[in-house]
Amino acid sequence: MQRIPVGRNGVMGGDRQPVLLQHGVLTDGMSWLLNLPEQSLAFVLADNGFDVWVGNMRGTRSSRRHVSLSSSDPAYWAWSWDELAANDLPAMIDLVSKNTNQKLHYVGHSLGTLIALASFSEGRLVDKLSSAALLSPVAYLDHMKTKLGILAAKLFVGEILSNLLGLAEFDPKGLEASKCLNKLCSYPGVNCYDLLTAFTGSNCCLNGSTVELFLKYEPQPTSTKNMVHLAQSKPSVYASILQSVFNGLNIHIFCNKIKSL
Repeated sequence: MQRIPVGRNGVMGGDRQPVLLQHGVLTDGMSWLLNLPEQSLAFVLADNGFDVWVGNMRGTRSSRRHVSLSSSDPAYWAWSWDELAANDLPAMIDLVSKNTNQKLHYVGHSLGTLIALASFSEGRLVDKLSSAALLSPVAYLDHMKTKLGILAAKLFVGEILSNLLGLAEFDPKGLEASKCLNKLCSYPGVNCYDLLTAFTGSNCCLNGSTVELFLKYEPQPTSTKNMVHLAQSKPSVYASILQSVFNGLNIHIFCNKIKSL
């Protein structure tokens, strides 16, 4: 975790309420800091009197240490957002709470909303929070409309069911991920010229310089199990793959056979 205890004016003291910012999938805490100070939420909050804490999910550049495992060990990556909701998020909130002796505000984006909702649904953490702001909240992925996003979801669900995937770490900048992406981008109807738009759809607030800066620092790795678990949150995709299995069809979706979908 990182902390911004004061704003740019350097004024200490006062009742600085703590706020925890939690990023989404395939990014890290840097995503809250990439724009100008007047446009980056972490800096805006710090300049307006908040004690800002920035979380980094396990596996990202600032959160790769472990008491006994190396990030090269498959066991290091044996987790999904279940573990993030049950263990990591409570640990981060406990740390902020103990260091500030206050209830905190929570801001989550994408996966950061999913793990919060999962924890809240079991009655966890609620007594330690003053508020929660959920940006692009996620419970299911069935509203995902982009061709590339849907194909990627099919890839992850299909590979885990057909027991083909041997990669424990999913690194979007790694060689294997690049091969898969190239295959996905060659699929009819998929235009990867603007990769972010291809995944997320049109965005009103991104320009060329913003995208260039984002790609300099992001995306970040996560576990393959996490990507599989997220893909299973799109019921229509999961159901279609299961139906193929039950019908005895060949649904091997490894990168060189992606067109079978």
